[in-house]
Amino acid sequence: MSEPGILPKPVPFGKYYLLERINVGGMAEVFKAKAFGVEGFERLLAIKQILANIAEDEGFISMFIDEAKIAGQLTHPNIAQIFDLGQVDGSYFIALEYISGKDLKTQFERARRIGEKVSIPRVCYVLMKVCEGLGYAHEKSDPQGRPLNIVHRDISPQNILTSFEGEVKIIDFGIAKAQGKTSHTQAGMIKGKFSYMSPEQVRGLHVDHRSDIFSLGVVLYELLTLERLFTGESDFETLEKIRRVEMSPPSLYNPHIPKALEDIVLRALSGNPEERYQSAYELGEALERFMREQGYYYTNKDLAAYMKEAFSADIEFENKKLEYYRSLNLQPIQEAPPVASRRPAADLSWGDEEMETQIFGREDAIAIVDDADIVYADEGFEVLQEDATQVRVAANHAAVSEEASTREFERWDMNLDLGASPRRRDSRPGEELDLDLDIEPRQAAPLTARTPAVEPRRASHNTVPGASARPANPAQKRKKSGANFGIIALVAILVIVLGLGVVWFTRDTTAPVVFAFGEEPVSIYIDGELVHQGPTPFEWEGTPGEVTLAVEREGFERFETQTTLVAGQPLRLAEELTPLDYSNTGFTVASTPEGAKVFLGDEELEGTTPLEIRDRKPGSYTLRVVLAEHFEAEETFELKLDQVVEHSVALRPAKIDLKVSSDPARADYTIYTAEGSERVARGRTPDTAKGLDASQSYRVVVSRSGYQDWESTFEPGTDAEATLNAELARTESEPAVARDTGSATRPTTATRAPDRSSTTRTETTRQAAARPEPAEPPAASGGTGTVSIASRPAARIYINDKDTGQYTPLMNHRLPAGTHKIRLVNPEFNLNKTYYVELKAGGEERIINR
Repeated sequence: MSEPGILPKPVPFGKYYLLERINVGGMAEVFKAKAFGVEGFERLLAIKQILANIAEDEGFISMFIDEAKIAGQLTHPNIAQIFDLGQVDGSYFIALEYISGKDLKTQFERARRIGEKVSIPRVCYVLMKVCEGLGYAHEKSDPQGRPLNIVHRDISPQNILTSFEGEVKIIDFGIAKAQGKTSHTQAGMIKGKFSYMSPEQVRGLHVDHRSDIFSLGVVLYELLTLERLFTGESDFETLEKIRRVEMSPPSLYNPHIPKALEDIVLRALSGNPEERYQSAYELGEALERFMREQGYYYTNKDLAAYMKEAFSADIEFENKKLEYYRSLNLQPIQEAPPVASRRPAADLSWGDEEMETQIFGREDAIAIVDDADIVYADEGFEVLQEDATQVRVAANHAAVSEEASTREFERWDMNLDLGASPRRRDSRPGEELDLDLDIEPRQAAPLTARTPAVEPRRASHNTVPGASARPANPAQKRKKSGANFGIIALVAILVIVLGLGVVWFTRDTTAPVVFAFGEEPVSIYIDGELVHQGPTPFEWEGTPGEVTLAVEREGFERFETQTTLVAGQPLRLAEELTPLDYSNTGFTVASTPEGAKVFLGDEELEGTTPLEIRDRKPGSYTLRVVLAEHFEAEETFELKLDQVVEHSVALRPAKIDLKVSSDPARADYTIYTAEGSERVARGRTPDTAKGLDASQSYRVVVSRSGYQDWESTFEPGTDAEATLNAELARTESEPAVARDTGSATRPTTATRAPDRSSTTRTETTRQAAARPEPAEPPAASGGTGTVSIASRPAARIYINDKDTGQYTPLMNHRLPAGTHKIRLVNPEFNLNKTYYVELKAGGEERIINR
């Protein structure tokens, strides 16, 4: 039992069962154990026991007891709780809280092995919790209120645990020093792990709680850099580096460490205790302030999530072991009968036992524990060495005493009779051996140290009689020999099968694969199935056998390999991905007019059109071409590897000039928005309307007396100037006579000379007639006609004293045949004119107001 691991069978130890050896040090060993209380109460805990070769060292015994006394007074969520201090068979032990998790040393080594990126928030959070527990211990007082002045003196990654549930615990106050403790450190004696000592501790000087702060600074440095701080070729060189405080700034190894955090580390590592943080609480507050200023938010839930992801395989194995422990159906160790017990008559209850030291002897364990105390699901595990021994016994000795076969298991079963069935206990001693054998029965080594003061109930069963009791007849003798041989063979076969079961159960069936491809995100495929997307390192728990591993990263060639995974042999992949060649991948951009800026998404490309862009990754892009006084042009396109996409863009001007001409010339034109009747420009041809909004469509009306109105819709294009030519057609009827009834006096104007360009001009102008009183209603007549109305300036149209809601020009408006009153109103230009129109059925009339 020199190596850590599950014990073949639970070993009774005082009032506990030892289940598994967790760790072995130079002076003590630690077991996972199980304790029972009343009403079926059970608890997993850790048992720390002094090694046999150290048990005689009175100085170490005193230090060991001091650990229990000091830590037993500390009740804090960040300090492992001490439950019991006791003695079994002269060997002292401590029962303490069992923490299912990993120490910081294990996490440090894992991170270095797989190349894991340092999580600054996680490191700061763990150290903050350590500071809380350590600060509590430093300021702890006795029941009288006097400071205990506790100094841990061995703060190191091995003594800081983080559980799988996100808890942080300080353990091992084995060399802690408190004022008034029974054992004393000799002057100049060094205690602790060299690499984590403070300079004053190395010099053998007086140390106080600030020595622990220096050690905590070393832990913080190493977790942030994943580099050891004080190491040398020898212990002397290591101590000399600590004495001189030789170190490089942590940012030299990890450039991601902020300046504020580096200052905290360097202050904690100050060689002068007066320049360090003066308490663990002060260091914890500095880390908390740094986290807050950096915007980091980290809780125990985040720590638990990390632990469960990083150590998922260990957690699964822990669960399997717990299932196995439950399958053993262990029963509470019963108290010994009063006649055979050395314990006091007034036994303590479970609650009392937790608070008081209990001392057990080996004799008590033998007297108290009986076969019926343990119910094995499959008779437990046996070591393979014992399997081989049993096979040799079966092969070489056809009939051996049951005493000999029982002793083969003795070191595991604490003198329990697991080799014989219950009914054999009542057999007569003389029947236990075949004394006619030619060979001597194998005798077990003397176990004087194990002999109980009061004989156990099965003592006669393990006693070999001194006289030979030969059977009455040879047939009975042969029958008895055959029975013994059958029992031995059966036991040997059973042991071998169970031994193979141990190997099968504890074998490593996983084949972990560690992917280390840097911090940039990658996609990892196992046999074509996506198992991870994100940064590496990433650890995948594989199973033995053929597997295809592939890694993809944007901009790089796909990495793929086929390999055979072997159980228990981790595989590390840290290949350098090959960048893709994009020299023949890109696009060109040409614009009309030239000189435009080009944007790819939000990125402005260097230069103006025409442009040629290469070395672009394949993908979807949005291209924008921008030129002053022009509308932007935007295109979305897909770019493929080794493809050059050509883009030619005609930019539309934001403003446009429209040149309007007519035949004949000197016609009036009006430009309206196409969506409504808003007038935007007017003039007489030939003319140019400047600065039209090129984002709209327009309606252009050209009119001239004696000609039909010409109308067209104009859509701006990509040219800054456009031309529109109106071909006017003569009209066949005269326009209606206008009678001015407005209140305003018309200005006197010179008589206009006839237009000699048209000898057939039919337009006549008459004096406006007096307004009739009252207005004549339209004459009733059959059929309808149309009227077209134009005005300069534009005016609102009223027909027969009803507001039409329309403005001039009004083209081909249909009305019933007869006389109609038409009034044009524009208050802005003081316009209020009334016209009377005689409309014939099927005819058309025109009103032009100027």
